[in-house]
Amino acid sequence: MYLEDTIQSVIGQNYPNIEHILIDGGSTDESLEVIKKYEGHFTHWQSRKDDGQSDAINQGFRHATGDIVAWLNSDDQYLPSTLHHVAQAFVREGGLEDKIYFGNCIKLNTDTCETKSKNMLEYHQNLNIELTDYIVQPSSFWTRKVWQQIGELDEALDFGMDWDWFIRANRARIPFEATNRFMSINRFHSEKKSSLGGMRRVEELAKVYARYHNDDIKNAYLQYHQNDRYKTFRKWHRRFRLQRFTDTNRVIHSLYFKNKISYADFLNIIRM
Repeated sequence: MYLEDTIQSVIGQNYPNIEHILIDGGSTDESLEVIKKYEGHFTHWQSRKDDGQSDAINQGFRHATGDIVAWLNSDDQYLPSTLHHVAQAFVREGGLEDKIYFGNCIKLNTDTCETKSKNMLEYHQNLNIELTDYIVQPSSFWTRKVWQQIGELDEALDFGMDWDWFIRANRARIPFEATNRFMSINRFHSEKKSSLGGMRRVEELAKVYARYHNDDIKNAYLQYHQNDRYKTFRKWHRRFRLQRFTDTNRVIHSLYFKNKISYADFLNIIRM
């Protein structure tokens, strides 16, 4: 739907030394026509059936030889001068610093035309990447050396593959650096995979929690996201303006989660 915008946002960076690799899962719509329109700009492109998004991304990185790498989904696009900024952010004393660098993103709901964003510096200082995926993927970059050290995305994951990879990177002590610069646009619409995941997404993320944490974290996450009780509680808490006297999150934690996980951990898992 937005493939051409995505391609143009990369070409429009006017970055002099870029490998633009495009992996398409064998689309039967107008995507192939769009791809062929710009094929002269691609270092490599292919259109054939894959085993899901993680497999497609891994295939793309296998063709990459550049020093700094990233992926951009076909719903998203880079903001002007992003790649020039990112390249400078990695340069240290004539070489490249091996790290994960990430920034702000404009989240655009194309159904309502509403936009929102996150403060990455604040999130990075106050949240735990191993408990909540606060990094907005299209605004994240790393060196190819980091990719090779951490390994490929888990192809068994459909929704949390980037978060799982960030957790692995964190456990390998890869440095994470945040900036408040806006670097991409992330579109949300009714057909987007992450918007339609529902309980399948919740159950998959619970498996990621189980990989890296004890059952208390996983079970609390499932309890919160599988039960509408807490949404209803928030609704009535706001309706009666009780937040003037008590913080809604603290009340929910105190009533339902106090003996299971810490308040700090609770604040992380409810964001997922």
